[in-house]
Amino acid sequence: MIDTNKKYLILGILFSAVLLLSSCQQEAVGRRIIKVDQFFCVDKVDGNYCSNSENGVVKCYDENVASAVGCASTQTCENGKCVFGTQTVPTVPANVCSGKSDGNYCKDENTRVECYDENEVNPQNCGTGQKCSNGKCVEQTCTDNDGGEVYWIKGTTKTQEVTLIDQCQNNTLIEYYCGRQTLLSLNVYCIYGCKDGVCLNPLDCSEIKVQQECLNSELSCYWDNNNCLPT
Repeated sequence: MIDTNKKYLILGILFSAVLLLSSCQQEAVGRRIIKVDQFFCVDKVDGNYCSNSENGVVKCYDENVASAVGCASTQTCENGKCVFGTQTVPTVPANVCSGKSDGNYCKDENTRVECYDENEVNPQNCGTGQKCSNGKCVEQTCTDNDGGEVYWIKGTTKTQEVTLIDQCQNNTLIEYYCGRQTLLSLNVYCIYGCKDGVCLNPLDCSEIKVQQECLNSELSCYWDNNNCLPT
């Protein structure tokens, strides 16, 4: 006959095994089973671990894999648990009223805010064609005193924020002009050179190699047999 103590020991082991199996089955219900290397739990203490091959949790017991279940698609395994991904905390825009006296200020180029007791109140989005300047929504304006894209006159183009003058970079003219009340720029290669913000004109008709330029030249030239000649 089996010794009574051994009998209870065997029953205890069987009961523990049943509980462990039941726990594993309950945990796996509705969960995705993942593949794990059979030696994954070797040298590990009992507990839950993250799989090193798939997104899931591996339960180790007595250095054996007791269960291996995958995390949901919206979860990741961290410290042996399936957790939802870390949510990105939206950046709160800086309080432009901090340290300012009461009044109107620009939060950005398109938003006007009223500051009261160092708090932002009554924000206002500037309308189409407007920008915030000095705490006010104002119409964008742009002026160009050379009449636009004119390469032989040095012009000055102005907006509320900036003033720019036509300039040369080697033989390239940087021509500033206005478009839809916005300051724009254009790089123009000057065939006869660039100096002091303008494209230079040819010194005489013979330097002109293009018929249209020859006929429009201020040097009074005419085009004949592929040559530009003085009248």
